[in-house]
Amino acid sequence: VLAGVAISGFLAAGIFQQVYVPLFLICISTAALYGGGVVFNDVFDYQLDKIERPERPIPRGTISFGEAATFGTLLLLIGIIAAFLISVLSGIFAIAISVAALVYNKFSKHHPVVGPLNMGLCRGLNLLLGISIVNAAISEWWFLAFIPIIYIAAITMISRGEVHGG
Repeated sequence: VLAGVAISGFLAAGIFQQVYVPLFLICISTAALYGGGVVFNDVFDYQLDKIERPERPIPRGTISFGEAATFGTLLLLIGIIAAFLISVLSGIFAIAISVAALVYNKFSKHHPVVGPLNMGLCRGLNLLLGISIVNAAISEWWFLAFIPIIYIAAITMISRGEVHGG
């Protein structure tokens, strides 16, 4: 997200005096969105983790399934609200990131092509979230989102082989 902020020109001399609140909000937004995605990864993997990773917090009973889902939802909402406090466009990107993360965790994670592309989409949207701190910058720099989409998709595909011993 900070790369997107840098690309947007937000830190240019003319804007610098008003940087603190939006920059704080964009960091809160991305951290909460990421955290919500991580929590929902564990929520959606609960049944598998009961068998393969019983030491994880939900299968172990440290936190209930419902508490985890509630916490994940709260984190996503915090991320969305913080983004909307910057602009409507930033809020829309935060919603898109939330949807992409949920789709990844629930449906596409185990698909060999769609999963990595979906993960890359999350990262590309996060770059756009950073750029959206200056709404006008999106029309100029939107295409840069393809870089993390392709890069993260490739890294995710490669790492799958490592996880499974390939």
